[in-house]
Amino acid sequence: MLDSPFDQCIIKTISPHTDQGTVSNFYEFLPLRRKMVSKLHGQPMASQMSLAERRHVFFSSDAGLSSVEGARTVIDAISSRRAVSKLTLSHNRLGDEGFRELFDFLCSDDGSKYQIDEMDLHNCGMGTDALLGLSEYIGVSTSLRTLHLQQNDFGLDTDSMVTFTTAINRSKVSKLILSSLNCSPTADAVLQLLERLDNPFLHELTLSYNGLTSAAVPTVTSFITSPRCHLRILRLSANKMGNQGIQFILSAMEHNYSLSTIDLYGNIGDEGDNPATDRPAGRDEARKRILQRNDHLRKMVEREALQLLRYSRILLLEHIPSGFEEPKTGITPLIPAELRLYILSFFAPTLTDAQRVRIFNFASSWSTLPRMLSLLSPPSCLRDPATLPFGHHVLGAECSNGRCMGSATRSELQERGRKVGMADGNGV
Repeated sequence: MLDSPFDQCIIKTISPHTDQGTVSNFYEFLPLRRKMVSKLHGQPMASQMSLAERRHVFFSSDAGLSSVEGARTVIDAISSRRAVSKLTLSHNRLGDEGFRELFDFLCSDDGSKYQIDEMDLHNCGMGTDALLGLSEYIGVSTSLRTLHLQQNDFGLDTDSMVTFTTAINRSKVSKLILSSLNCSPTADAVLQLLERLDNPFLHELTLSYNGLTSAAVPTVTSFITSPRCHLRILRLSANKMGNQGIQFILSAMEHNYSLSTIDLYGNIGDEGDNPATDRPAGRDEARKRILQRNDHLRKMVEREALQLLRYSRILLLEHIPSGFEEPKTGITPLIPAELRLYILSFFAPTLTDAQRVRIFNFASSWSTLPRMLSLLSPPSCLRDPATLPFGHHVLGAECSNGRCMGSATRSELQERGRKVGMADGNGV
């Protein structure tokens, strides 16, 4: 079992004085052997990879991918897998041409079947053309949730930033990292993003190390106090907004009820701003108080909204549309709708009137109910799992040629019953 040169190398690695005769059980060294094999080949063995790792296409900086050839290597790695949920290409300088090739594939029929929910593309030499290609992919992707784009060489102009922001607004991206952008001027590009950003699914935004000065403070405060801001985490560290700019942002946060984390550390400020003397007393306490308030309100809103929806379904679903069978039993409120809404409002005192109205509209619509009627009604027969084609949903489909669940058993019982009946008829 230990005759191979590789196994002898492992033994010597464990102990220089260990020979083959003193090793009683080679399996205690099996994890080390697998680790060394993985290191030699550059990838972990399939038996060591979890399901999440098999869905992760990862190229480290040592891969040295570049241009179109590197993009084709990535495409081959994606195409060799049944499913891909995460793509990591950090520090591989594919450039505009390489990313154009990659995003053209991901937007095609062959590439769109891969539901990628996270992309790590930081420090990949992405320029304006690569950003436009990414915007096209964001527009067609329904699964992308996390996007790392820091340390890229975006040559951002107004048109490309408008295109990118529009794609983000129409997507379901929840985490966007745009720190340390190497475009010129970086601050103007970030301000263009904040002026147009309006995505209810975006909950985390990182804009650190982008050279934002005190001139950017009005745009930042306008964004966080507007209905367009749905962020829970905002990172603006290592910019140059100064103590006075930070104080303006904290004052604006009094009117923001979604943020639960904000990072403003390292904002040295413009000339003449002395962090040691100009920092207002009690600023950290004010920030913590605002964030704790928002976190408490968010939890209350989530709990009360769910509770209000539960009781609103019972009291507001009155009219039964065509195609739905009228229930034999149920509650038909005899009081006016205004009184019903007033009574329901006591289940959610924290919610605003606009939030309660949205829940009432959602609860009173039959189209928002989950479609479970087809699942509740039993099909005429169930297909045998061994006969199901992979990837096709045929629940409730008519079976044929004895392929339904337990068909062989039923046939045997029928045949046995027929024989027993014939035997009883013969008087045996």
